[in-house]
Parts: sequence; C-alpha cells; structure tokens
Amino acid sequence: MDFVSVVFDNKIEVDLLKLQLITFRNVNIDIVNTLFILFNDNKHKLSKWLDDILECCPANLRWKIQFIFPSDLVVLPKGEVYVSNWYSQQFTKLAVSKIISTKHYVVLDAKNHFISPITHETFFREDGKIKLYQETHNDDLLNFYSNCFRYFGLDDIEKHNPFTSPCYIQTTTPFVFVTNECKSMITYIEQKENTTFYDFFYNSWKYTEFFLYFAYICFTKNTSYCYLPQQIDNVIIGPADPNKYQWNSWQSKSTFLKTNNPSCMSVSSKCVNVIDTNYKQQLKNFYSKRFDTDMINDIIDQIFSD
Repeated sequence: MDFVSVVFDNKIEVDLLKLQLITFRNVNIDIVNTLFILFNDNKHKLSKWLDDILECCPANLRWKIQFIFPSDLVVLPKGEVYVSNWYSQQFTKLAVSKIISTKHYVVLDAKNHFISPITHETFFREDGKIKLYQETHNDDLLNFYSNCFRYFGLDDIEKHNPFTSPCYIQTTTPFVFVTNECKSMITYIEQKENTTFYDFFYNSWKYTEFFLYFAYICFTKNTSYCYLPQQIDNVIIGPADPNKYQWNSWQSKSTFLKTNNPSCMSVSSKCVNVIDTNYKQQLKNFYSKRFDTDMINDIIDQIFSD
C-alpha cells in the first residue's frame, strides 16, 4: 500500500514531518509500497530541507521514499501560479491518486506520528473493509458536507450518514482512499463540468476532500468501508486553548492514551501558540520515552522554540 505524506514550505511543518519519519520505525515495513512525500509548494523550496528530512528516515524506509510536487499532479495554464494553501492541499490528496500504484493509499499530514505498532490491521478489518471512524464537526464543515452530497444529487445527508447525528465521518488523517474510486470520481467530475478537476475543486471553495470523496462513495454505493462508531484511533493535540477547552488539555489526552492505546498522535503546528511550558514538556517526555533518541528531543525543542 502506498503512503502519501503532505507537507509544505514551513519550518514547523517540516519538523513535524521529520518526527513522523522517525516514528515510521513503528510501521511494519512490509505494508509500505512507496512513501510519497508530497511537497505542496514550489519544487525549488525543498532543497533547503532535503538533507534534514532524509536524515530522519529509518534506513529500511529510505529507499521507498519518493518526493513529488504539485507539478506532478496538475498542469496550469501559462502564467497561472500554483498557490500552496488549505484548498490546494486538499486537492493534492485526491489528485495524487493518478500516480498511486496500489489498490489503496493512506494519506497523512506531517502532524501524524505513529506511536504504536502499525500493521495492515491498523487500517483494515479482518474482512478487508477499511476502517472509518466518527467525528463531530462545526457548522462550517457541515455546510461543506451538505455541498458535497448535493453535488451528486444526494440531498438527504442523514440517509447516507453511517453514524448518528451529530457524528459524521472523520476528516482527520490518517485516511485510507480506494485508488480507483478516487480516479473515477475525478473523471466523473471532469466530464460533467468539462474542466479540469483542479479548476473545479480549487475555484469552487465549496467542497472538502474527504467529504467530496465520501459523497461519491455513497453515490456509487461502494462497500469498501466499515464504519466504527467510536473516536478515531488518534490522539489529537489541536490549536484550541486547553485552558478554555478541557478536551484539548494534557490531562484529557493522557487519559485517552492510557484508555485507548491509539496508534497515532497528531500535533497541530498551531498548538505551539496555545499550550503552556508544562504541556510542551509533557509532550517532549512522551516522545522521548517512546523514541529514545537525541534527534527527536532536538526536533521537539526546535518546534516549541519557533
């Protein structure tokens, strides 16, 4: 199975990617076909980060890494400049399906770090169905959700919700795509709109990658997924102030870690602005115990000093 990790030209994001690569030592190397590092920015900007990124790769993973760029996924009209932002990043997670060679692919953000042993069963049930978890969303995201379903003529979103409102599908990574379904969706949209998928998606500002893909899965009645009515297998350190939102406190995350033993920890680059010194030290201690290396301590110190 191919893995795709998306990063862009930002020091904290690159440092988070370096952490991710170190944590790939927890991944059974046999489930990784190729690890694509998708640098969602101008190609020339990668050179200043390249050596540091590769230094963090486990030796058995390095030969499986391939760097790719937006220019590998889309050809823009002459004079049009590709802009790296939230929407173009979403576009790349779908468009990358065109170069994937495996039946499924896993999309990661740089913030996703593997903190427990990762096997095929992390992502798939015994019967081969892909695991998909529930999540609650704010009103803005639910508007995107409705837009995506309406695009495919599915007006009754609750009819196609595998969970019970206010829970809907996860929109956090890691996320497993069915490669051919993603390619088929892009072809369907391009033929319907008579334009490129990039122009459709980027210029509309009405859709999000996971919701659009899931709406298409419902539209085609694809049965590749199983829907687990539980929180995603991922402890997420978000950008919300933990003094106002208890769910983002270290106490809450620590309890989740002990109770659920998740496979992944996700650290938002924006959390550095809202968590205090003690919280940062707790995170550093957590990583240090899981990955006993000076390199990981140095990277974390860099993240929290920026």
